[in-house]
Amino acid sequence: MRFFEKYRGRLFALLLTLTVLFGIGIFRLPALPKAFVPPEELQTHEFLEPEPEPEPAAILGAVTILADKNPICTLINEAEAMALLRYELVQAFIPPQGEMLHFAAFVKQLELRYAKPGEEPMLLSRAKGLLKANADLCPVIYTARSVFEEALEYERTFSTDARIPKNARLVNALGKPGIKLTVTETTYVNKMPSGSAAIVKIELINPCAEKVSKGAFKPGNAGGNPSRHEGEKGPKAPSGFSLALPVKGNISSNFGMRSGSMHYGLDIDAKPGAALTAPEGGRVIFARERSSYGFVLELEHAEGFVTRLAPVADCTLKPGELVDKGQQLGVLAMPSDEEAKPHLHMELLIGGIPYNPRQYLK
Repeated sequence: MRFFEKYRGRLFALLLTLTVLFGIGIFRLPALPKAFVPPEELQTHEFLEPEPEPEPAAILGAVTILADKNPICTLINEAEAMALLRYELVQAFIPPQGEMLHFAAFVKQLELRYAKPGEEPMLLSRAKGLLKANADLCPVIYTARSVFEEALEYERTFSTDARIPKNARLVNALGKPGIKLTVTETTYVNKMPSGSAAIVKIELINPCAEKVSKGAFKPGNAGGNPSRHEGEKGPKAPSGFSLALPVKGNISSNFGMRSGSMHYGLDIDAKPGAALTAPEGGRVIFARERSSYGFVLELEHAEGFVTRLAPVADCTLKPGELVDKGQQLGVLAMPSDEEAKPHLHMELLIGGIPYNPRQYLK
């Protein structure tokens, strides 16, 4: 207490001095912002920038089609991408009636790559609709062809043959019309015609002339029955060739003019069901029904010799089959005319002309 009273004046002066100095320091400090950070804290403080949103990931296995390096659509996998391209080439275009699709190709260079992030795959049906609505995205060039057929008439030639009865005709070669085929081609781009149709090919199948021989043969006894030696002498038989009667029986009618009409073979009387055998070895060239003849069987032998037998029953031979001389061919059938006497009719044709078979019987 004594100390305070002794130094009271000095303590008061010191307190006053400190008060003044403190007040001056406060007024000299600038006003601090509310978010003020001391310099020493700035050295250790880290400012965190906001993280960017992650990019969408690519769909695994998805495939993008590019035309001239430009993406046009994305499919869920390679199989659907290829199906779309095949559809565009083969099925997207239907040629007009009468034309056939011949060629198709993409105008732009196409390639496939795996889809990138952001390339969303679409359904195959939607991709087809996209390309249909925007043909320029993936243009296709098509060519379609048409075939025009024009018939060409054949000629008919006539000749006279003394081996054929007068007023009779023999067709040596059947006429066959020719054909002119004209092939035209039309080009389509984006399914629209580009220019007019152009002729790309003409094919000719020449006609075959019909050759007809007119008969000039005059038998000695035109109104009666022919003799066994009737008819012109035929060509020389091939080596080893000789005919045998196909059925056991008597020859009731010969080759030649019979009651004013020509009889082109021999009639051999036999009972229906009698076995018929090959008169000579050869190849079957005809085996079926033929008008009033009934079932006809024709055998081709050497050098254009052909024998014709009718009517035949129970025959199972087919054209192209080979038979040996004496081999059973079938049996004698009933005549188509119930009042006619059962018989086998046998003809011999050489080069398409009928001759008397008796000349070649052994």
